[in-house]
Amino acid sequence: MDDQQYILDSITKTLQLIHTNFTHNQPASLTLANRRNGSPTRTISFPGRTAHEAHQFASILKIMDIIHDCITTGTTITKRDVYYRHVSLFKSQSSVDRLVDDLAATFGVSRSCLHVVGASKGMVYGAMTIRMRDGTSVRCDEVDNGGGVLIPTASLISSVDVPNEIRWCVVVEKDAVFKTICSELRGFLKTRCVFVTGKGYPDVATRELSWRLATTMHRVKVVCLVDYDPDGYEILNTYRNGSRAMAHEADLAANNIQCIGVKGAHLAEIIRLHGVNTGGGHIDLPTLSPRDRRKAHKMLDRLAGDTEICGELKRMLFVGVKAEIEAIDNLHNWLEHAVMTETL
Repeated sequence: MDDQQYILDSITKTLQLIHTNFTHNQPASLTLANRRNGSPTRTISFPGRTAHEAHQFASILKIMDIIHDCITTGTTITKRDVYYRHVSLFKSQSSVDRLVDDLAATFGVSRSCLHVVGASKGMVYGAMTIRMRDGTSVRCDEVDNGGGVLIPTASLISSVDVPNEIRWCVVVEKDAVFKTICSELRGFLKTRCVFVTGKGYPDVATRELSWRLATTMHRVKVVCLVDYDPDGYEILNTYRNGSRAMAHEADLAANNIQCIGVKGAHLAEIIRLHGVNTGGGHIDLPTLSPRDRRKAHKMLDRLAGDTEICGELKRMLFVGVKAEIEAIDNLHNWLEHAVMTETL
């Protein structure tokens, strides 16, 4: 039985059972995977102990009904479409986002198997073509301002064509840096690389494309460029291993993605060239906030097996400062050198 038939059968059985309970004036309950800490499952009942629980129960039933309809008709909708179908019921977009992901985790499938996807936010730029299931294609280098094209939802992609000349995919943490790099492309970076950004923490579509390039196209090396702070290295870990909340999508893990910066060695070079603090031509490097330190310590506990990330976090905590990608001088030249030397 394939995933979609399993989902259809599960939804049908659940709705039939609830209908039977209601017919006999009996309470009903739903058991969902718990994506937070603690118990692996949580139960939502109707009528429930509170009005909020009853409202959640009704929201989940409606989302299950929408998913059943989408799978049956072969259509795909966004989470935003789900929300706008029943605004008065769902109350907020964030509640729809959480419940859709809860259902995906409960069924043990990716969100795309539910035919519900997040609105695209990731961008890609470079000499490659994305071929869609409807027969159309998207050229990723035909953008006048170098801003890239939106990465389509994975379920809509048939294949990705990457010319033999392309040897690297550079995943950039931030949209502003991505646009700066792509607008100034020349030489080696223009002819041998493609560029991807998730605009911060990546959505599933961006992770899908990065995973596809990292795991199925062995001649293409995928490298990541992030800020030198705990969030930057959490984003690197998300591309490599996914997030805790979306552990059911672990098949998108691409732990062969390499980090080319910003690293502690680069921070040392920035300090050597400019010094620290304001005034006298020195560069102002922000100190780690209490929140940064707490996050770093939690990551050290959780990612104990990743010696690279843990090593950088320990250096970061020792030095006590962080640095953005933009702190690097002559970023284009630095990036060209980093891509070639760090991945040999």
